[in-house]
Amino acid sequence: MKKSFAILSGKGGAGKTLLATNLATAFAEQKGNTLLVDADFGLPNAHIMLGVNPERTIDDYISGKHSFEEIIHKVSPKLSIVAGKSGSSVLVDLSAENGTKIWHGIQSVSENFDYGIVDNSAGAENHTMSLSCIESTLVISLVDLPTNFLDAYSTIKIANQEHKIKDFMICINHCNSLTNARKVFDKFNAITTQFLQVSLHLIGFLPKSEKIEASITSRKPFYHNKKNQEHSLIDSIMKNLDGNAL
Repeated sequence: MKKSFAILSGKGGAGKTLLATNLATAFAEQKGNTLLVDADFGLPNAHIMLGVNPERTIDDYISGKHSFEEIIHKVSPKLSIVAGKSGSSVLVDLSAENGTKIWHGIQSVSENFDYGIVDNSAGAENHTMSLSCIESTLVISLVDLPTNFLDAYSTIKIANQEHKIKDFMICINHCNSLTNARKVFDKFNAITTQFLQVSLHLIGFLPKSEKIEASITSRKPFYHNKKNQEHSLIDSIMKNLDGNAL
């Protein structure tokens, strides 16, 4: 696997899964074989946004019923998903050790994929951080709200102080222009770097639009519609992740 990206957010509702599923779709179409792992164990819904219904989930791997390779579901020729399972007490109360186990599972199939994207739970629980901070680039989905700022800051602080992560990629969601995205980023960057020795990098933004809402309802990634502005925005985020930030 060339690169893996862990998508995080301080709070739910920050567009984390929307970003993860469309990025995975983009990487699969433009870059190579891509594995999306739905590690949002409380409310897994990446498979819903992709319009698939896998028979096996990550719960089957944690419980020992199946190998990691056996729970991979093919979405398209170059995109695969490991789905989460709603209502699993094992997953909701997942330990840091099992978070590491999932990463070992990803590593066991890494030769089959060029890119990996992990859609994590919101917040900074032990299992989330243990899974995110192993050999992955951390991507924070950020919304311009005080509560989201506070929780995103806390997530970055834990990743930095407990896992020695110094670089964080920031995507501004619910934002209507790059100019506004830079303003939100600059505000968050100033707050964060005042207290933490970290480097934040703006990789792009996504608007809150009817086209995005329609894609969720239709269970089809908006990236598939090449005529939409949203398609080009995901393309830009993908290129920045695979190269240099804005």
